[in-house]
Amino acid sequence: MPLKHSTETLLIVVLGILFFITGAILDILPSLPEGTVLWGVAWAGSVAYPLLLYPVLKERRADYPFRVLHFVPMGMLLLWLILEIASFYRPEVTFAVLWYTWGWSAGVVTIGFAALIGFSWHVLRQRTLRVAVLTLLFISFVTLGAMGEFVPVRSSVLGVFSEVALLANVLKLSPLVEDEAMNEKNLIASDDYEEEAWRMRLRRMERREDRIIVASSSRSTEPPLVREPQKNVLITRDTPVEYGDKAEPPPNLTSSGMMGGMDILGVMMIAGYCGMVHRRMKRVCSL
Repeated sequence: MPLKHSTETLLIVVLGILFFITGAILDILPSLPEGTVLWGVAWAGSVAYPLLLYPVLKERRADYPFRVLHFVPMGMLLLWLILEIASFYRPEVTFAVLWYTWGWSAGVVTIGFAALIGFSWHVLRQRTLRVAVLTLLFISFVTLGAMGEFVPVRSSVLGVFSEVALLANVLKLSPLVEDEAMNEKNLIASDDYEEEAWRMRLRRMERREDRIIVASSSRSTEPPLVREPQKNVLITRDTPVEYGDKAEPPPNLTSSGMMGGMDILGVMMIAGYCGMVHRRMKRVCSL
């Protein structure tokens, strides 16, 4: 049974709302490792929804591009994770993360809405209603995303995580915060969430730089590899060189060739001669 027009319209609107929510989550996600749990929850939801819905869409013979669009939120979260992991090894990638999450991840969400609106415009079924609802959702998203750059929503979330980290430091449960406590400038937390968020980001960048310095210093302090001299190397000289191993002659040469079997050959010749004489004597006696 084909997918009904009203059901497909409802799924399109729900997918647009999921784009909206995923962009907002990407903006408020703390950087790794603080945001690992929140990212895992969002990732599980973005994977479970399309996987549970895919058999129904396949049975109802939904369009293939429409099925693929349900995996876009999962791809958005996965791209954020890749950028965060890359920033651990290359600190300059942190700026790419900031651009990616700017305005509730406005860039990637805009691409998702454009693909969804293009699909709705191409299918023709309830095209006007679908495009109107998606356009309204996108305008709301852009407005709230731009406002989110001036309203400290993300910094409030980061402030909650910083308070939890400080509490774990008091209880001696967080080795990460204990490492930060070694530095005196990181002991006192700021009351301003925005300032504390930037402090946490700077601390992470310092830790990454320290890891890079330690790795480079460890490579520089390693003893140079001493290569063993290669054997059997051909060296060009003016005088001819004889190749092959030369061995000293043994003190006593062993017998070899025909000289060693002359006694055996003499015995065999005598035996043959005796046999021939015996045979002729028998012939003479028989006559």
